[in-house]
Amino acid sequence: MSPPSTPPHKEEAALSTADDGRDAHERRAFTSSGDGLQSWSGRVALEAPDERPLLDRMAERVGSTTHLSDATKCFFVQALMCVAAGIYGLTAVALDGWPFFDESVLGSVRASAPWSMGVLAVWPALLVPTVRLVRVHDHEPRPVLTHLTAIYYAINISFFSYITGPFSAPSGFALLAGVVTGMLFFEGQVLALGLFFYGAGLALIAYLCHGGYLPFEPLYLASTAGRGLDADWLLRSTVATLALSLIVFPFLGMIVASWRYREQRLERAARTDALTGIYNRGYVMEVLDRAFARASAKRPLSVVMVDIDHFKRVNDDHGHLVGDEVLRRVARALQETLRRHDTLGRYGGEEFMLVLPGSGGAEARVAAERCRAAIATLDFGVPAARGGGSLRCTASFGVATVPPAYATVETFLDVADGALYQAKRGGRNSVVSDRDSQVAEGSAPDEQGTVG
Repeated sequence: MSPPSTPPHKEEAALSTADDGRDAHERRAFTSSGDGLQSWSGRVALEAPDERPLLDRMAERVGSTTHLSDATKCFFVQALMCVAAGIYGLTAVALDGWPFFDESVLGSVRASAPWSMGVLAVWPALLVPTVRLVRVHDHEPRPVLTHLTAIYYAINISFFSYITGPFSAPSGFALLAGVVTGMLFFEGQVLALGLFFYGAGLALIAYLCHGGYLPFEPLYLASTAGRGLDADWLLRSTVATLALSLIVFPFLGMIVASWRYREQRLERAARTDALTGIYNRGYVMEVLDRAFARASAKRPLSVVMVDIDHFKRVNDDHGHLVGDEVLRRVARALQETLRRHDTLGRYGGEEFMLVLPGSGGAEARVAAERCRAAIATLDFGVPAARGGGSLRCTASFGVATVPPAYATVETFLDVADGALYQAKRGGRNSVVSDRDSQVAEGSAPDEQGTVG
């Protein structure tokens, strides 16, 4: 099917409650930059940052830019631990313990190598299912995966403390790195669970070592070299370490919590439409760009353009406050009808966009019909100052699906927009798909000279 030409401009007055009041041609000229900033042809846009941070670029490759999914967070932790396991294995097996151990404990290092490699070999095994989730762009909450990753990280740090000594610099650095990563990536309960297992593991190892149940005690005592079993020094070191942890970690937690709060506020403001509370045009276009790049025969993608019928009359007859309430209620009805992984955004004025990943033409049409029926049942109260009574609205829907392939996102949207215009011409309050028929080249104006 060849893409249709651009439909005629909609009457600008029909966008009386729009964010920008631009006509259809200007709205179609919209482009979305990689960082979500919006620009329109002939208008100056905010300059994008010179370069995204490394973590954001890595996150984009695994399908998440605004926030990391549970699978992506665990992927980063597990991948880094696989690298750390490789470095430690190289140290223990090929480099005679350098740089972590000196010659005095080299024999014990070699004897402990099977233990060490056995513990560390679990990370690649954990990474296999995580990679599968990342590759399919899984965004579902994965509490089992996150808790398992945090717990096993804590167990690894405990074991590493057993090998290098609980008060050695490498052991302390591993603990600090784990706490900071937990604060940034995971919820507080996940971090608390990890710290519990770290403390419990360290206490158990200490008991087994001093009771003679575990070998390699010289390694565990490496951080107390020259002091032997000085119980007083060991107690003072333990209390001092715990005291510093109780001061540093809560303060660091407050800093991270404040940073998270500010980041969430900025992120919400940058991607949310202030009137309706759903995603704004910039963010929904960013979502569509990513979904379009991943679409294939095995992973179809549908986009639905929604336009409230005769919205100009609502504003003219009942006022803009009623019009705003109509927009909010319609947005809420659409949001409640869609699936969790679908994306709804306000495209402009009384227009909305639905991005339906994994939905073919038939599934998208069914979803659009559900949305159409949900809107048609809404009853809007009119203030007494405007005559009172009730008000009902309908909406028209245009659906386009990949495959077949379209050259660009703009062409894809143009097909959906053409289907929307055909729904308008066919009497409104209907759904038209690019599968139904050849979308008309243009749209004839109605009796008022607009296709509202």
